[in-house]
Amino acid sequence: MKILKKVLTVIVSILVFILIAIFLWFAVWNSVKFAVFSDFYNIQHSVTKIPGINDNFVPQGITVTDEYYITSGYMSTDEASRIYHTDTEGNYAFTEIYKDGKPSRMHAGGIADYNDTLFIANSEQIHLLSLDEALTYQHTEITKSVPVNNAASFVFIKNDYLFVGEFNDNEHYITSNPYASADEDEHRAIVSQYTISSILEEENPDPVAIYSIRDRVQGFAITDEGKIVLSTSWGTSASHFYVYDLGFDPSKELLLPDIEDNNTPVYILDKNNLIEDIKAPSMSEDLDYYDGYVISLSESASNKYIYGKLFFYTDIYALDIR
Repeated sequence: MKILKKVLTVIVSILVFILIAIFLWFAVWNSVKFAVFSDFYNIQHSVTKIPGINDNFVPQGITVTDEYYITSGYMSTDEASRIYHTDTEGNYAFTEIYKDGKPSRMHAGGIADYNDTLFIANSEQIHLLSLDEALTYQHTEITKSVPVNNAASFVFIKNDYLFVGEFNDNEHYITSNPYASADEDEHRAIVSQYTISSILEEENPDPVAIYSIRDRVQGFAITDEGKIVLSTSWGTSASHFYVYDLGFDPSKELLLPDIEDNNTPVYILDKNNLIEDIKAPSMSEDLDYYDGYVISLSESASNKYIYGKLFFYTDIYALDIR
């Protein structure tokens, strides 16, 4: 009996030691992170909480209207993908995505809004939905799906153009749009620029321009000053916001391209036009641009990954990138 008590005492002591070590590690990291990611924390402010992260929702996309922050994503459970909308006070609701009258469990990547239409990127297609229905009804039907020329992971809208891009890591997700770059490795992913009218009216639209991008890009945005911002992340590694300056606003005009591909101008985003690299907490996803700020969010605080809750990565952030 004495031996059993000693064994139990040792086991309890070890467990207590482990719990204390874990607690201290989280406490220390929650302090150290402000130094590690100082460039990020110096330019960010929270605008609202990410909705749905305690409901098994895994946020992927973000777009902003005058009233709401709208997020898209999939469920870590066997449920239909969702679109949430929330205000700055944290009041939120969601709609489930339906296709052909049935719940859709698509990845539901990046999201963008234009007038009364929502655009969602997923598997080489852009899916169109009614913004009003998404804000009003319990489920929202996809009204049209348009094929694009890349894997379609994220989207962004500037003026009358839609930019749709793809994620490549050369391991689990491999794309094949190779362009030479000044970076260490050849680029294999692209962002394609379409006119909104071609997406709305045509069955197989052609892009008006292509942007060759680095690996592991999760989001794309253009500032009012014409800077292009890419968010990258993979797993628990640090995210990065890469800022490029091509010397013009590609949503308004096209300058001489770096090269042409079947008469389509191609612009290479590489170290030759990289002006800033902002290191940030992990799992950064889609981007938008609103009222002078780049808008971002992370999936790390969803129930699927959890750890972001412990590090308070639970907010939608506005980043002052100019």
